[in-house]
Amino acid sequence: TLSVFNELKDILKELTKKDKVYIKKLNSFFKAQRKLSASYLGYIKTKQSFEALLKRIEIEKCEDVKIYIVNALISHENYTGYVLIADSLKNSSEWYQEKVLILLRDEGESFYNYIVTLLDKNEDHIKKLILRYSGEYPSEVLWEYLFTYLSNPKSTEEFKKIAIDSALKLYYNKFLERDYMKSDDPELRRSSILAFKRVATVKSLNALIAMMDGDIQDNMIVESIDEIIEENPILIVKVSDYLYKSKNAVISRNLARVLSNKIEYIASKLFTIDEKDKYSEIIEKLLINNQVNDIMSFLNRNKNKELENELIEIMKRAFEKNPNIKWEFKLYLKESILNKFGEKKAFLKKKKREMNREIEKVIWVINLLVFLIIIFPLIYVFRHLDILFERSLIEQLKIYVIEFNYYLVFYSISVNAVYLILLFISYFGAENQLMLWKAKNMKFLFKKDIVPSISIIAPAYNEEQNIKESVNSLMNLKYPDYELIVVNDGSLDNTLQELISYYYLERVSYVYDEKLKTMPIRGVYKNKNYPNLVVVDKENGGKADSLNTGINISKSQYFCGIDADSLLEEEALLKLISLSMDNTMESIAFGGNIYPINGCTVENGLIKNIRLPKQKVPMFQSIEYLRAFMAGRVGWATINGLLIISGAFGLFKKDAIIEIGGYLTKSGKYKKDTVGEDMELVIRLSKHMREKKIPYKVEYAFNANCWTEVPGNLPNLLKQRDRWHRGLIDILSYHRKIIFNPKFGIMGLVSFPYFFIFELVGPIFEIQGYFMVMIAFVFGILNAKITLLLFISVIFLGTLISVTSLMISEKETIYANSRDFIKLVWFSIIENFGFRQIFSVWRIMGYFNTIKNVSSWGNIDRKGFKNEE
Repeated sequence: TLSVFNELKDILKELTKKDKVYIKKLNSFFKAQRKLSASYLGYIKTKQSFEALLKRIEIEKCEDVKIYIVNALISHENYTGYVLIADSLKNSSEWYQEKVLILLRDEGESFYNYIVTLLDKNEDHIKKLILRYSGEYPSEVLWEYLFTYLSNPKSTEEFKKIAIDSALKLYYNKFLERDYMKSDDPELRRSSILAFKRVATVKSLNALIAMMDGDIQDNMIVESIDEIIEENPILIVKVSDYLYKSKNAVISRNLARVLSNKIEYIASKLFTIDEKDKYSEIIEKLLINNQVNDIMSFLNRNKNKELENELIEIMKRAFEKNPNIKWEFKLYLKESILNKFGEKKAFLKKKKREMNREIEKVIWVINLLVFLIIIFPLIYVFRHLDILFERSLIEQLKIYVIEFNYYLVFYSISVNAVYLILLFISYFGAENQLMLWKAKNMKFLFKKDIVPSISIIAPAYNEEQNIKESVNSLMNLKYPDYELIVVNDGSLDNTLQELISYYYLERVSYVYDEKLKTMPIRGVYKNKNYPNLVVVDKENGGKADSLNTGINISKSQYFCGIDADSLLEEEALLKLISLSMDNTMESIAFGGNIYPINGCTVENGLIKNIRLPKQKVPMFQSIEYLRAFMAGRVGWATINGLLIISGAFGLFKKDAIIEIGGYLTKSGKYKKDTVGEDMELVIRLSKHMREKKIPYKVEYAFNANCWTEVPGNLPNLLKQRDRWHRGLIDILSYHRKIIFNPKFGIMGLVSFPYFFIFELVGPIFEIQGYFMVMIAFVFGILNAKITLLLFISVIFLGTLISVTSLMISEKETIYANSRDFIKLVWFSIIENFGFRQIFSVWRIMGYFNTIKNVSSWGNIDRKGFKNEE
């Protein structure tokens, strides 16, 4: 007993000692330390820790730190804590007020008892707190408080909006008791629509249809009616009756949108004697109102010849009233059915994406190439005018070669110096991120709405080998609120069929607002047992078009673009978005790590065994990815100069992307395609924020990992790198006004010049340099000094950066054992002897392919997630 007592005493002493340490660190200069300390003191519920937190919240200036202190104070469940938390809301941002409410709303009766003592307070921050909390805790008293703001015409727009949002959460039945549908206030009318959607009755249906008047709210009404039918399927009969009897063009058009996805039900009614004429006219109205996709899809898969003939007769009548729809049927309907119309199948003329030659870009590239080829000879001429006509050609060639070798040394030192600076910044950036991740806990991150909802969009084209593993991986992420949207981009293999059979998917009605113009959707598939999985089948339009389609379909605040041949680690999404908790600036985009999955063992969408690739080509790419992501992107993000987020794993704020017109596509706002859509989107978004003078952050999480299949052989890899360089050329030429433009801050003065000088121009300079080294070797003028400088600047510094990048990547998890570590070091050395030069040559080919206007992606063969033999 004495032994146990002494052991407990020692533990208590240790806890007290740690308590004092963290109380001291609560006043640290570094924000990450203050957050970590607050998080710890929330666990150690001592009187001293509580008092320290109270003192800190009164003087803390950074709202992102205050959130951690609030979370810690709440854990103490003390009335005094509530008082100071409420006081901290004064003059605070909307971001802070919303986060505080999220943390407080689970406190139940204890916090409610405090809230009711504030009802007579007149300070704005207290009134907002009460209004927001009223939507979280059901109470007649709080409803009356809300109603005073809903009914008072003198209420400000800000307070009324908060009151409406709260009323719709808990009191939508009370909300419906007031006739807000006819209100002059558009917010109240919009809210009525949302309230009626919650009650799937005939009364709600009637009210919503009565509100249709052809304005922008009709999209919301259509979506609401669609959800009511899903909740109460018997109401489809009522909607059908409305469409049948309707003489109003607006109502007919909107109800046709609702019923278009119910074609199976409506077509089945053609065999009922007493209702055949009615449903025949309904189908005709669907067609006249341009709802043709679902009917075409149904006809193409239908095997009932009698039903086919009935539909053909209806379509003939519809064609007379709306001839414009005939063309679409001629394009997509089966030829055997078209023959019954006496029509021949039509074909779209294949328009290559390279048809638009973008002459300005081609001229820009040609001028750049000419400049880069003649610049060094011109420098030589100006430097050596005195000997230009005195020395022999061979002597001058030797001088030129030696000088160029020094230029190559200077270039190599410069590029590696930039990498070393970024590496230094990355080290501390990763340290800071790791500390902040430790300061968070799952209970904190899984509080409802503390992190935003996310739609994962996975474009898939001919991915039947990987699609099940990838979707399994994405369906098992540790994240509180997300949906997965797989966009089948007109695959020519069995990608769609694999998903339908594996997940028992069914074609469903799915109303959405087409905010971004895309290729037509052929169908949406779901299974009620997998509520967060949506599969979209569409006409082929490319990756960017598929992502725009996913954005249109998505319901969340953020979307995550991911390649369908990629796997995310379980906590990857959470680590990525949790960065938004660490600053009050608007986070518009997030990027994560990309690792080659080649060589790893994958089972049911999970990586069971992490191994380096056995093949040399993927192994060299592992070195590249480590350097680019650890030494590059973490550093750029730390100084808020990140311009590229990998298309394989990127997270964006949806509203901001819609505002700038989505991804570049020929069918979109800018009428332009690009093969570098990931980088272009970040640049356009950053440019937009700069022009609007809105502070923003582009974040990067060093520990949020995505695993993807990289090209396994040299031909496929060269296709990929050619495409990447063409994308870089396209983007930098398209946004060339940003380069060296102080208006764009770090992006214009640092990030863009780096990509221009080292990434765009670099390969041409490197190849000239290597050529000069070979000439120097032939002439015997490659002296020891140049050799040593080249070794240090190219091989030694390159290896140092690769090894350090690996060490940063393994701060949280060890991915490479000692044997793999040695292997990585060895490959980082030998990549300088042949592999790197081949890359540079092929990147130069990107210039010539740009001039030739090659703009296709190029097919890359994939093996799928299989072990290497």
